[in-house]
Amino acid sequence: MASITLTNATVEIPIYNARGRSFRSNILRHVGGRLEPDNRDVVIVRAVNDITLSLKPGDRLALIGHNGAGKSTLLRIFSGAYEPSTGTAEISGTVSSLLEITMGMDPELTGAENIVLRGVFVGLSIDEARRLIPEIAEWSELGEYLALPLRTYSSGMLLRNDRPRAL
Repeated sequence: MASITLTNATVEIPIYNARGRSFRSNILRHVGGRLEPDNRDVVIVRAVNDITLSLKPGDRLALIGHNGAGKSTLLRIFSGAYEPSTGTAEISGTVSSLLEITMGMDPELTGAENIVLRGVFVGLSIDEARRLIPEIAEWSELGEYLALPLRTYSSGMLLRNDRPRAL
């Protein structure tokens, strides 16, 4: 029997300050003058905070909220793509998306990580999705670019991800 049980589930996502890690910032830190160190290199975003719920067969759940409220993060917990930073998530059975055709590709993740994320969304185990990476790399002709974050892809590279393919 399928079920989803979250107990005090919280997901915290580190956001790294690109300016603090840039080549220019590193050079300026070592040149004349006085630069104050940037102590904000990492910001922790609490995307889901202390959620407790239990869903059984036949239950329905609507997620309503503004941008950034944690709706997609909660769905990723349900699918097994994200694990809570604290608390627990017990998922039994298969969970897959009914409405989101793009499967929530994340521009901060690499192409390969997005392959795993999408594979998990359609019901594959993480290991099954990882085994598909070489085949998808060849099919998409992205090769080594799959090691880069999606946000670095050109428009043409992103279009290659949209070509029809059954996972």
